[in-house]
This record gives sequence, C-alpha cells and structure tokens, in this order.
Amino acid sequence: LDKQRQQNIDRIAGLAGATGGAEAKGSAQRSSGPSAGYAGKVRAAVKPNIVFTEDIDGNPKAEIEVRTTLDGSIISQRVVKSSGNKAWDEAAIKAVIRTGTLPRDIDGRVPTPMILEIRPRD
Repeated sequence: LDKQRQQNIDRIAGLAGATGGAEAKGSAQRSSGPSAGYAGKVRAAVKPNIVFTEDIDGNPKAEIEVRTTLDGSIISQRVVKSSGNKAWDEAAIKAVIRTGTLPRDIDGRVPTPMILEIRPRD
C-alpha cells in the first residue's frame, strides 16, 4: 500500500512539473504552437483576397491581429502595427475580412489570437 501511494505521489508530482516540451515524458500535453508550415497555409488563404492597385514605395509590413473561433472563422481583426501607409493597412484588413475563415493546422486547431504580417510584395 505504501509503495502504491508513493507511485501515485510521484505521478502527481510529475504532472505538476510537466513542461509540455517535446522531450517530456508522460501524458502531459505537448507545446501547442503552430506547425512549421502553418504560416504558409495562412498566407495562401489571405493573399488572393488582397486588392491593392496603388504604387507603393518599398515593401511595408502591416501587422494585423486576428482572432478566430475554434473552427477558424474570423471574428475580429485590427491593425496592431501600421505599415505607415494607410491605404495598404486598409487593404490588408479588407483581405483578412474577405478571407472569412483561416485553415486548420495539422493538429486540427487554429491558433488564436495571431499576428499576421502582410506585405504588398510577398
């Protein structure tokens, strides 16, 4: 009985100190960051929805925060860092709105919130 009790204490202590790292032992959840190819999936979903015909100097980056539901439906978007070009910022926001739903990652989830970096020449 004492041996079983000690095993249970060790198991609970292991769960309490779980790191979630890839090398972790046990049933603790692994790190939940997006997969390496997820940014490409999101870029492929948003890029066709960009409508921008103005000439622009350089390749300014608009940073857009996007929040989604569990199935990837976009529920909000906002500029968190302007590109310095109001027209490009608006085009980036409208592209996200037109996208409507972000793809799921390989684990079936959609990370939320996330910051999308959108440039006119990418």
